[in-house]
Amino acid sequence: SLSISPIWVAFYLSTQMDIAVSDHLHFLSAACAISVLAGALIIRHGGVESLSLWATIPVALYGFVVAATWIDYIGAHLVRLLAFFGAICRIPNPVMGLTVLAWGNSMGDLSTNVTMARKGLGNMG
Repeated sequence: SLSISPIWVAFYLSTQMDIAVSDHLHFLSAACAISVLAGALIIRHGGVESLSLWATIPVALYGFVVAATWIDYIGAHLVRLLAFFGAICRIPNPVMGLTVLAWGNSMGDLSTNVTMARKGLGNMG
């Protein structure tokens, strides 16, 4: 994933920030070359477990930034999709935001709470 992540970052920047990738192909080529080289070096020298801290931290931070761009992109498209369904069903945006989107935001908590209760750990007091 380190090797192809510059392509994702270029796509993300072009769609979210209106940066023309065609104007910056030399940067994309350099980023891909550096990423492929870094990935090859990591694989060659025994994987991430054998890297020193000075090499692991930048890779981890880069992975965090790439993951954050994925979350932003997917979240924005899910909100657009729900707004589209709300428009089809003629539900006003404030009602969609207060109900459907709020319910979706609470699904992670619901699944965690149900799992904890099934394991007999429901008493958190």
